[in-house]
Amino acid sequence: MNVSARRLRLVLLRQASGKGFPIPESFLGRLRAHFPEASIAEFAGAASYFGEWFGRQDFSEAARIFAQPLYVVGGEEYQRMLHALEENGVEADNIGLPLLSGKSGPEELAGGLFKECREWLDAGGAVFYVGHGSRLESAERMYGNLGKHLNSLHPNLFAGTLKTDPARVVSHLKNIRGLRLVPLFASAGGSSWRKVAGREEGTLAWRLERMGFKCEVSSLGLLENVVAQDVWLRNIHLGLMRK
Repeated sequence: MNVSARRLRLVLLRQASGKGFPIPESFLGRLRAHFPEASIAEFAGAASYFGEWFGRQDFSEAARIFAQPLYVVGGEEYQRMLHALEENGVEADNIGLPLLSGKSGPEELAGGLFKECREWLDAGGAVFYVGHGSRLESAERMYGNLGKHLNSLHPNLFAGTLKTDPARVVSHLKNIRGLRLVPLFASAGGSSWRKVAGREEGTLAWRLERMGFKCEVSSLGLLENVVAQDVWLRNIHLGLMRK
């Protein structure tokens, strides 16, 4: 095997909830196009199992290992994953940032999401992007930053989390065509997304419909979203430029 062809090893990190959802081929194809010399490995699981997984990998032909968390915010699990990476010898310079990091992440994502839903908004609809949320204030603020950018682009464009009171978000909306719920999850599925999109009592969709809104639910996660893919790809490029 040509060692130079395996210089870079990209390790994609996903939360345990991603186990049942393969990384979309659209994203993998873009990764291969941007980093043709790289080999790609994926870990999906709790940070506590990362060391065991890492120990089974053969990195002997890799000149550099770069880990990119496919996380939306730097929440508790992300912090635990950083610790696990460092414990296994992956330095901070070789770890990419989550999606909504810094100033450029929320602003770039908001601009792209606005363009994607512009037709729906122009037709009189509203869009509510919903994330899982975090017990860390710093991570929760990342969702808030995205929400501010979205709402500045259009008054019927919002972002929040499972913690957000929907009445506070949509209380001023009247005579809208419909309210679209879109996941701020890497993959749209599992128990967390059912809390948003499910039709049983207590879900976000159920609560909004009880408030008089007709809800449409998106089934596409951020890993299938070109705008989110762009930001993650940029984070990898920026990370690789550190050395």
